[in-house]
Amino acid sequence: MAQSNRRNTNSEQVQRVAGNALKRKPSVDFNGYWQRREAA
Repeated sequence: MAQSNRRNTNSEQVQRVAGNALKRKPSVDFNGYWQRREAA
């Protein structure tokens, strides 16, 4: 059964989301996205 987030404070939810995001490796799809390099 999934854990209910209704009883967590906003700061607890933000910390959980930020922690999960920081544990992930950089996305291959979005790597270099902001450089807007043209396809060769």
